[in-house]
Amino acid sequence: MGLHKDFMRDVDAFLGEPVAETSVLSENDMHHLPAAVQDYLRFVGAVGKPRVRDYHVHFTGGLRADADSPWMKTSANQFSSVDPAARLFLIKASRAGIPFLAYHRYVGLHATFKVRIASLLTVVDAKGPEMDRGETVTLLNDMCLLAPATLAESGLTWEELSGREVRVTFTNAGHTVSATLKFHESGALADFVSEDRSRTTDGRSYERLPWSTPIESWRAVGDRRLPGYATAVWHGKNGPFEYAHFENPEIEYNVVRE
Repeated sequence: MGLHKDFMRDVDAFLGEPVAETSVLSENDMHHLPAAVQDYLRFVGAVGKPRVRDYHVHFTGGLRADADSPWMKTSANQFSSVDPAARLFLIKASRAGIPFLAYHRYVGLHATFKVRIASLLTVVDAKGPEMDRGETVTLLNDMCLLAPATLAESGLTWEELSGREVRVTFTNAGHTVSATLKFHESGALADFVSEDRSRTTDGRSYERLPWSTPIESWRAVGDRRLPGYATAVWHGKNGPFEYAHFENPEIEYNVVRE
């Protein structure tokens, strides 16, 4: 319960802050973006809607430690802020009937990652430069998949690689990361690939590996589109390893302050 309490306390701290009025994202706000990114924002239905200042996400999925391990059913609760940039991500799962919680926290300059088994034993307590950079990549990934309206904001730089591929560079809290975005002809995002993230299983040793999140399907949610099914993949010397999948996220944008 400790990690759940930490998560709720952190979310409440953000929701207690006053916010400015949110403007609407227009076509004129996208002129500086590559054409493929503009098409993507139209595809997901972001144009003509309020800009995103924060978002609260619930979704289900699966995790596994390696290619030979069974999938563990998971549920995730996430709150992210755009300005200031922050990501709070709580996962609930169980292994061999034993429940555990994992909490990714990225607020201010630094990121941490903790895993606690049966609410008692902390088995992972990760922090440091590798975590800071890796969570910056994850924050950028969330912007692309879950809150694409934020791609029109400042703080991002763009390079067109081809008609359907672009490279985006993102700086937050002194950490600079980049990713290649690949798009379908329809405008949908097909994949996000970055080489700025590192894999760790214990929070002590890290291995820098290419990381991607291919989106296999999209679904209509009201007047927007969201990923229906996406995976997370490490690309190591033995080939790609899919270690997570997430489906049917439910998102609330610009959570009302009380």
